[in-house]
Amino acid sequence: MNEQKCPKVAIAITTFYKDPLGKDAVRFACAKKQVERGVAAGYTIVVIDDSPEVTTSQSALVVSSEPLVANVLKKLGAKVFRQQQPGMGAAKRESAFHASFFGDIIVMNEAEKYDLVRHIPTLIKPIIEDGDSIVVAKRTAASDRTYPTFQIETEKVADDAFGEIFKKHDHLKGVRPMFGPVVVRRDLVYYFALYRHANIPGLPDTYIQHYGTVLADDSEIVCGVRSVAIDFHYPPEQRAEEDAADNKTIRAKRIEQRDTLIKAYRTLADYLEDKN
Repeated sequence: MNEQKCPKVAIAITTFYKDPLGKDAVRFACAKKQVERGVAAGYTIVVIDDSPEVTTSQSALVVSSEPLVANVLKKLGAKVFRQQQPGMGAAKRESAFHASFFGDIIVMNEAEKYDLVRHIPTLIKPIIEDGDSIVVAKRTAASDRTYPTFQIETEKVADDAFGEIFKKHDHLKGVRPMFGPVVVRRDLVYYFALYRHANIPGLPDTYIQHYGTVLADDSEIVCGVRSVAIDFHYPPEQRAEEDAADNKTIRAKRIEQRDTLIKAYRTLADYLEDKN
């Protein structure tokens, strides 16, 4: 990797918008921004889409045999693939797998986090210049202030739990995975795209980018895991929509995510301890 002055970068995202022209319109708009910004920056955008067909009246302006979301993102320049297996974990695995055919470095991101694109040069620098294998992005204090308060509170609890649960794992010191984006060398995509996380009893097949970062330590080709802070801005249009939505529903979703992941971290730690 150090010999490559200009490695190819592929951004891997997933989309699932039941109503892209209605209640999911804001999230869909954010995804379109990420594709537009990524393509403009010279990156390949790989999308795994599982959005359903929209009605004829909704899709009148889009003439295609493909679902509306896939068709629009493809026209914006993304490489779009239909999701083959159900579930969040499967979608993320498929996105990492397909992205590995287009990039030397894979950026696993969420579709709505379009502001991440401007930070990619910072995130890939440790891999290009220092020989690290995986970079886990984390937010700065300024970045936290752009987020809904309750989301920051619940994610902090899960991040702190991650640090405590994996405190004996030197390669994970300082890693705070709840922000989400993970950057990985192509030769380590196995731990994110093909590793059978579902075979670990009790481990939910969801946030596989968290699991892959932990499990990759088993590999002899891992040179280092770096945690890099960036001044990422949460999509203001998405925050405005969430602030105006049913607060109880959003809070319940965040609490469920927090509790599910803390349990998953413990399950993963127990698996590694038993394995060793």
